[in-house]
Amino acid sequence: MALGEEIRELRKTKGLSQEALAERLNISRQAVSKWENDLALPSAENLRELSRLFEIPPERLTKTPPEKAAFTENTAVSEKILHPNRIWKAIALIASFTALLLTGVCLRLRADVSSSAAGDPVYEVLSEHVVGDDFSELPDGRTVCLQLVLEEGEYFTDKYENYLPSVGMYAQNYRGRYRLDVVLPSGERLSSRELCEDFDSEVLNFPGKVSLSLFDYNWDGCPEFTVGQRGSSSIMLYSLYTLESDGSLRKSCPVLIADSGGMDAFSVVLPRRAKDEGRGFCAYPYNNAIGEAVEEVYRWDDAAGAFLPVQT
Repeated sequence: MALGEEIRELRKTKGLSQEALAERLNISRQAVSKWENDLALPSAENLRELSRLFEIPPERLTKTPPEKAAFTENTAVSEKILHPNRIWKAIALIASFTALLLTGVCLRLRADVSSSAAGDPVYEVLSEHVVGDDFSELPDGRTVCLQLVLEEGEYFTDKYENYLPSVGMYAQNYRGRYRLDVVLPSGERLSSRELCEDFDSEVLNFPGKVSLSLFDYNWDGCPEFTVGQRGSSSIMLYSLYTLESDGSLRKSCPVLIADSGGMDAFSVVLPRRAKDEGRGFCAYPYNNAIGEAVEEVYRWDDAAGAFLPVQT
């Protein structure tokens, strides 16, 4: 059995999701996914932690072919190196999504382009432009790409003649109608969801590339992720979505209001309290009456099929 397959089986035996295992090891979910797909190797330290967590002898995970030994010696970089016999998997995945971009699913149209004196574009009309993405794995083992797609809109900078400084405007702006896509490496789109209605707005705006942050808040094997918009100078508005086991998307919480702390974060992992671990998360909206952020707790409600606010 390959190391990645063994880690996956041991994780499932313990009843852990990729997110839960990643949190136990203080690493990213993407790192666990790469281990299980034999695209990277755990460091020596993580191998020891895995053997302790899975309650197995360390040598069960370290019986690797000679060619792998060189990659496990350097614990500082081992998780960033692809096994030479597995590079084809990464190449195939990258090539598939590159082909997807080139076939027009993620086509960027350059019409009505205005440029600065230096030749850099300050205004462009865009269509089907991917602004954010992340990879995840469905329970059946299929890898999917979550994409934040600007369906129709415009790109402009603060150098554009019609630029008006205001809340929610940035040095670079990708403004228009957005949707979320769940896409297979073959280019097949499993599902889509329009976003503007979720924010009760005709258009949304992002300042550039957004990395979608996934986390399974209720430990059901279906990760959630947030997409945010600037609500005011002091708050961010977040809509929470669940990636279902069949690849569909579901809005799983009322719009969250959070104190921005002066930061623009467009996809975040929401904070959790230890006693609510596996049941929900917290949000910290700013309360003008008392002049500070207050804690709001959300827990999973089976009957409603959503995360709902609770009294604490």
